Amino acid sequence: MAGKLVLEARFSQVPNELVHNKDISLKAKGVYAYINSKPDGWEFSVEKIARENRDGVDSVKSAIKELEHHGYLIRRKYQDERGYWCIDYILLIKSANDTADELPVKENPLVENPLKENPSKENPQIIKNSITKTVLNKTININSDNDFEKALISEGADKILAKEYMTVRKKTKGVSTQSAFNSLLSEIKKSGMTINEVLKICSENSWRGFKASWMKNIERKESKTTELNFDKWKTWKD
Repeated sequence: MAGKLVLEARFSQVPNELVHNKDISLKAKGVYAYINSKPDGWEFSVEKIARENRDGVDSVKSAIKELEHHGYLIRRKYQDERGYWCIDYILLIKSANDTADELPVKENPLVENPLKENPSKENPQIIKNSITKTVLNKTININSDNDFEKALISEGADKILAKEYMTVRKKTKGVSTQSAFNSLLSEIKKSGMTINEVLKICSENSWRGFKASWMKNIERKESKTTELNFDKWKTWKD
């Protein structure tokens, strides 16, 4: 399935951070440069990249997955005004996995595998294949708390929830940067939750940042608490 390409910069260049990353293959770096060279309105699809190059579909898929894994390419699925499902492919100049603003996480973050082996099998009645190019946060250059809050709202966040979340960020000295914002969007996507659900949870727990893996920790704790309460009730009943 084709998707919408979103570029954070309009240069046919590869960031030095990516170039010198020994954990990323030369193939993935080349695919990054190739995608970044494309103009606005270009349809993003693995099949098209494979047709325009010597690599096969499987080779391109592995490169795309590699870029996603390392946070240089993220996907955002949403419904347009007609109810069709669309996908933004967001190419980042700085890895969404690497930001000093987020709180440390002891366990490894959840790595998802968003590319399906047979994308054409998705329901054709709800998947929109016509693509329109957009640019990520071009109208909002995030350099302040106010910019960060506006960017959240532009992504569909409720104004009150956005304000409450920004209050937490200010109290915990969260840095309002483009990198921090991109990282937050990436983790929200990984969690499968809506932006409002995440902002509400962050405010309630006084989290300035968010990791999808944190929700799994919470779910495990709640499960253990439920089991403990059941055991106490069973003992009392017996």
